[in-house]
Amino acid sequence: MERRGSQVVSNLRYMVFNWYKWDKKNTFLSFLIVPVMIILPTVNALIPKLLIDAINNHAALRQFIWMVAAVSLVAALLGWLRPALVEKSLALLRNAGMRYAVLTFEKLLHMDYANLESYDGRLKLERCKKFALGGDTAPGGMLIWSATGFCTSLLGMGAYTMLLTRVNPLLLLLIIGMSALEFLCHQALRRAELRMEDRVAPFGLRLEYFFRLATAPKPAKDIRLTGAKDWLLFSMAQSVAGYGKVTRWFMGQTVKTSALQALCALVREAAAFGFLIAAVLRDKTTVADFLFHFGLVTGFSAWVSGISWQLVHMRQVAAECQKFRDFLEIPDQKEKSSAPAAFGAIERIAFCGVFFSYEEEENGENALEEINFTVRAGEKIAVVGENGAGKTTLVKLLCGLYAPTRGKILVNGADAATLERESYFDLFSAVFQDYTFLPTSVAANILLREEERDDREKLEWALRQAGLWEKIQSLEEGLQAKLIKQMNAEAVDFSGGEKQRLLLARALCKNAPVLILDEPAAALDPIAEERLYAQYRALMQGKTAFYISHRLSSTQFCDRIFFLQGGRIAEVGTHEELLALQGGYWRMFQTQAYYYQKTGSGAREAGDGMPYAAQGVTSV
Repeated sequence: MERRGSQVVSNLRYMVFNWYKWDKKNTFLSFLIVPVMIILPTVNALIPKLLIDAINNHAALRQFIWMVAAVSLVAALLGWLRPALVEKSLALLRNAGMRYAVLTFEKLLHMDYANLESYDGRLKLERCKKFALGGDTAPGGMLIWSATGFCTSLLGMGAYTMLLTRVNPLLLLLIIGMSALEFLCHQALRRAELRMEDRVAPFGLRLEYFFRLATAPKPAKDIRLTGAKDWLLFSMAQSVAGYGKVTRWFMGQTVKTSALQALCALVREAAAFGFLIAAVLRDKTTVADFLFHFGLVTGFSAWVSGISWQLVHMRQVAAECQKFRDFLEIPDQKEKSSAPAAFGAIERIAFCGVFFSYEEEENGENALEEINFTVRAGEKIAVVGENGAGKTTLVKLLCGLYAPTRGKILVNGADAATLERESYFDLFSAVFQDYTFLPTSVAANILLREEERDDREKLEWALRQAGLWEKIQSLEEGLQAKLIKQMNAEAVDFSGGEKQRLLLARALCKNAPVLILDEPAAALDPIAEERLYAQYRALMQGKTAFYISHRLSSTQFCDRIFFLQGGRIAEVGTHEELLALQGGYWRMFQTQAYYYQKTGSGAREAGDGMPYAAQGVTSV
């Protein structure tokens, strides 16, 4: 309990500090609403008493008019000031909400890729969203209402206590007791809500995943063509059912606690009403005092309930803030204090006893085991193997997206784990099978930033080298033509081969010393694939390159081939050397050669014999 209390205080202090840091002026002005919120209901409660007392005392008309004018002026002034200060609080709320959203977005862009891809990282993000990405209603901004409301209720209760000195102390104790019981109800409901949120978070993660599947263009095609709609609907229904079961349980808890809160309010109001009516009947108070005291008693009850409610809400916001901070504080493998990867050239890259496991446990199954190799500057390496052999995992380790579970990756003799991440990323130009274009101009998609005046020559050179300059020139808006039709109605569309050429232009513009091609031509036909690889080969002379594929069209122009099998490098050598071994690479080549080779009588029909490699076949 002590740790939880200190955590609440820590999170509240964190949020208040952020308000002040981000918007000092509106933070100060927001708290000016506290005295206004206390004085305004007091004046409203006082007006009937003053009017009745003036009538009973036969006050002069001029005095009566001046009194009404003065009270009305104060009420009008406060009524005008209140919305102005509320607007200041809203400005602070919006600013805080946007800032927390930006912090979340920044973390997403800079966090370790392995953390972003992991289930734990995704779950923490899902829990963080309510705090940071809820817009004007995000708890990170809404705390301003709770903080000012709590201060208002606390000071208001103190002020009303002094004004109610003539009221029976037992009545005050009853009001406080009923309000305390309401507070306990709020606490119980909040604990139930926290349990509900923890239990529904996995369902929310699944629902988000299914929505992404249904809306992303690539999987949407598979869903329609494979008839997977029924299965997806069933899976979605299971998640919705689980979500509904938890929320129904929480609804039951809400009904119970709300009934108890209503009973507390009924007892409190009935006791106050009964006491004051009895006092009037016994001539212990006047009608004017009855109205005034009843307004104060009602207001006092509201202040006590406000303290209860705001305390619960602040604890709730603090709990949400902790989830947000848990996400921001997900540890990264490479700290910002690491040394920059400032190499004049890449002389060698070495994997030394590298293991990698996707499981967090030490005894988890390894995706890669005992990977050892050294690549010299300018070498062209083909990494091949069947699906699931570990090719893409190896590439992610090489790029710095993953860190080895065991072993080291050395670049020019320096441990990659000690190098600053962003400068390490600058060493690589990567073209992945799952590429991404942004809903902006062609130029920005190649440069990955907005085009500047000095970029024109570089863009033209890269696009000419990639064989796409004439296509771009034919577009009405040229380099400023937009991509992604889902986001831009006037966007242009490119074929699969043209998109690969855009990616080639992007790699040329980055001009990194190491090129990585991870199945970039998987969606192309063999002829287009061969042409694309030939273009890469011609343009990347002098650079170190890794060609990753389960198809073998890229292997023969490479200096060495790493054949992966079961997470290990099973064979290393040139194309001819590995064929001579007649091992796993040879068998894979045989199978592919059977379907790709051309004979004098045309392409062999599928199924007219067992796969084989014809004598003299050296290419696929």
